[in-house]
Amino acid sequence: MRSLLTKAKYYLDKPYIKVGYDPSSGILFNVWNGFASYEEILQIGERTLEAALFEKPRKALFDTRNMEVLDEPSQRYVSQEFARQLRDAGIKFTATVVPEDEFAKTSVDRIKNAILPGAVTEVRYFKQLGAATKWLGSK
Repeated sequence: MRSLLTKAKYYLDKPYIKVGYDPSSGILFNVWNGFASYEEILQIGERTLEAALFEKPRKALFDTRNMEVLDEPSQRYVSQEFARQLRDAGIKFTATVVPEDEFAKTSVDRIKNAILPGAVTEVRYFKQLGAATKWLGSK
């Protein structure tokens, strides 16, 4: 992950999120750190989609290990609108590293269960970052 972050082009860099694109791996990524409000979630989605449309990657990594719980409107936005828009922007493969915090993990599980069929071509969930990046590297 460190190499991904050092070579990246950033689209959003806030204390609670880094949205970037690594041209060497072709991976669009979100690295979470703490809590984000619904309004901030919308901004994160907007910047992630802008990056996807501009860079045209096929792969996305969501590192949510340090994310805090998301409210229900945020979960709904991510699982429905954002997932569909990401697919429409050309993302074919997404890897999510699940949170360590049990409450945040519940948010990710709810999003996972609510994603509409066909929202993305292939979605995988991982407990370890290395496994997620290895899987994306094989795509």
